[in-house]
Amino acid sequence: MSKNTNHTRSSLTLDDGLMLWRARDCYRAQRFLSSLTLTLFLLEGLSFLLMGQWVLACLVCGIQWGLFMGGRRVLRWSRRRLHAWWHGAVIVLVLSVTLSGCQEMTRGVAHLYGYKGDPYASPCTQESLQAGSCVVKQGGK
Repeated sequence: MSKNTNHTRSSLTLDDGLMLWRARDCYRAQRFLSSLTLTLFLLEGLSFLLMGQWVLACLVCGIQWGLFMGGRRVLRWSRRRLHAWWHGAVIVLVLSVTLSGCQEMTRGVAHLYGYKGDPYASPCTQESLQAGSCVVKQGGK
Protein backbone atom coordinates (compact mmCIF):
# COMPACT_ATOMS: atom_id res chain seq x y z
CA MET A 1 0.00 0.00 0.00
CA SER A 2 1.20 3.44 -0.78
CA LYS A 3 0.47 6.34 1.42
CA ASN A 4 -1.28 9.27 -0.15
CA THR A 5 0.75 12.29 0.89
CA ASN A 6 -0.54 15.63 -0.18
CA HIS A 7 2.03 18.26 0.53
CA THR A 8 0.48 21.69 0.61
CA ARG A 9 2.66 24.64 -0.08
CA SER A 10 2.73 27.41 2.45
CA SER A 11 1.02 30.60 1.40
CA LEU A 12 3.61 32.70 3.23
CA THR A 13 5.93 34.80 1.16
CA LEU A 14 9.57 35.51 1.88
CA ASP A 15 8.66 38.91 3.39
CA ASP A 16 6.15 37.22 5.71
CA GLY A 17 8.83 34.79 6.82
CA LEU A 18 11.31 37.60 7.49
CA MET A 19 8.68 39.47 9.48
CA LEU A 20 8.11 36.36 11.63
CA TRP A 21 11.86 35.98 12.21
CA ARG A 22 12.18 39.63 13.25
CA ALA A 23 9.23 39.27 15.62
CA ARG A 24 10.83 36.16 17.12
CA ASP A 25 14.13 38.00 17.61
CA CYS A 26 12.36 40.95 19.26
CA TYR A 27 10.51 38.57 21.56
CA ARG A 28 13.77 36.85 22.53
CA ALA A 29 15.45 40.21 23.28
CA GLN A 30 12.47 41.34 25.35
CA ARG A 31 12.42 38.05 27.24
CA PHE A 32 16.18 38.31 27.93
CA LEU A 33 15.89 41.89 29.26
CA SER A 34 12.89 40.96 31.40
CA SER A 35 14.75 37.96 32.84
CA LEU A 36 17.80 40.09 33.56
CA THR A 37 15.71 42.73 35.32
CA LEU A 38 13.85 40.13 37.37
CA THR A 39 17.14 38.49 38.34
CA LEU A 40 18.55 41.80 39.56
CA PHE A 41 15.38 42.51 41.56
CA LEU A 42 15.54 39.06 43.16
CA LEU A 43 19.23 39.34 43.99
CA GLU A 44 18.70 42.71 45.61
CA GLY A 45 15.72 41.45 47.58
CA LEU A 46 17.64 38.35 48.61
CA SER A 47 20.56 40.46 49.87
CA PHE A 48 18.17 42.52 52.05
CA LEU A 49 16.51 39.34 53.31
CA LEU A 50 19.86 37.76 54.22
CA MET A 51 20.73 40.87 56.25
CA GLY A 52 17.46 40.41 58.13
CA GLN A 53 15.74 43.54 56.85
CA TRP A 54 12.43 42.13 55.66
CA VAL A 55 10.55 45.40 55.60
CA LEU A 56 13.28 47.18 53.66
CA ALA A 57 13.45 44.30 51.15
CA CYS A 58 9.71 44.49 50.46
CA LEU A 59 9.74 48.28 50.32
CA VAL A 60 12.73 48.67 47.99
CA CYS A 61 11.77 45.83 45.64
CA GLY A 62 8.14 46.98 45.56
CA ILE A 63 9.05 50.57 44.74
CA GLN A 64 11.51 49.48 42.06
CA TRP A 65 8.96 47.10 40.54
CA GLY A 66 6.33 49.87 40.51
CA LEU A 67 8.75 52.31 38.89
CA PHE A 68 9.74 49.67 36.36
CA MET A 69 6.17 48.89 35.36
CA GLY A 70 5.15 52.57 35.38
CA GLY A 71 8.25 53.49 33.41
CA ARG A 72 7.40 50.90 30.77
CA ARG A 73 3.91 52.33 30.42
CA VAL A 74 5.19 55.91 30.24
CA LEU A 75 7.79 54.95 27.63
CA ARG A 76 5.18 53.12 25.56
CA TRP A 77 2.81 56.09 25.76
CA SER A 78 5.51 58.66 24.96
CA ARG A 79 6.81 56.58 22.07
CA ARG A 80 3.33 56.53 20.50
CA ARG A 81 2.90 60.28 21.02
CA LEU A 82 6.42 61.08 19.82
CA HIS A 83 6.00 58.83 16.80
CA ALA A 84 2.86 60.70 15.78
CA TRP A 85 4.41 64.10 16.54
CA TRP A 86 7.84 63.74 14.98
CA HIS A 87 6.52 63.00 11.49
CA GLY A 88 4.98 66.47 11.34
CA ALA A 89 8.02 68.06 12.95
CA VAL A 90 10.41 66.45 10.47
CA ILE A 91 8.29 67.53 7.52
CA VAL A 92 8.21 71.12 8.79
CA LEU A 93 11.95 71.08 9.47
CA VAL A 94 12.83 69.64 6.06
CA LEU A 95 10.56 72.07 4.23
CA SER A 96 11.83 75.07 6.19
CA VAL A 97 15.46 74.16 5.55
CA THR A 98 15.03 73.35 1.88
CA LEU A 99 12.66 76.15 0.94
CA SER A 100 14.17 79.06 2.83
CA GLY A 101 17.05 81.13 1.59
CA CYS A 102 16.92 80.05 -2.04
CA GLN A 103 17.15 83.60 -3.32
CA GLU A 104 20.09 84.52 -1.07
CA MET A 105 21.92 81.31 -2.00
CA THR A 106 21.41 81.98 -5.70
CA ARG A 107 22.81 85.47 -5.31
CA GLY A 108 25.82 84.11 -3.41
CA VAL A 109 26.51 81.44 -6.03
CA ALA A 110 26.12 83.99 -8.85
CA HIS A 111 28.65 86.33 -7.21
CA LEU A 112 30.94 83.35 -6.50
CA TYR A 113 31.05 82.54 -10.20
CA GLY A 114 31.75 86.14 -11.10
CA TYR A 115 28.31 87.37 -12.16
CA LYS A 116 28.19 91.14 -11.88
CA GLY A 117 24.85 92.51 -10.79
CA ASP A 118 21.73 91.08 -9.26
CA PRO A 119 20.42 87.79 -10.71
CA TYR A 120 16.93 88.81 -9.57
CA ALA A 121 17.08 92.30 -10.99
CA SER A 122 13.82 94.14 -10.64
CA PRO A 123 12.77 97.62 -11.77
CA CYS A 124 11.41 98.18 -8.23
CA THR A 125 13.48 99.55 -5.37
CA GLN A 126 14.17 97.19 -2.50
CA GLU A 127 12.52 99.45 0.09
CA SER A 128 9.29 99.66 -1.89
CA LEU A 129 9.13 95.88 -2.27
CA GLN A 130 9.44 95.49 1.50
CA ALA A 131 6.62 98.01 1.96
CA GLY A 132 4.40 96.02 -0.43
CA SER A 133 4.33 98.34 -3.41
CA CYS A 134 6.56 98.89 -6.43
CA VAL A 135 8.30 102.18 -6.97
CA VAL A 136 10.32 102.06 -10.20
CA LYS A 137 14.02 102.78 -9.84
CA GLN A 138 15.20 106.09 -11.20
CA GLY A 139 18.34 106.27 -13.29
CA GLY A 140 21.04 103.62 -13.61
CA LYS A 141 20.81 102.23 -10.12
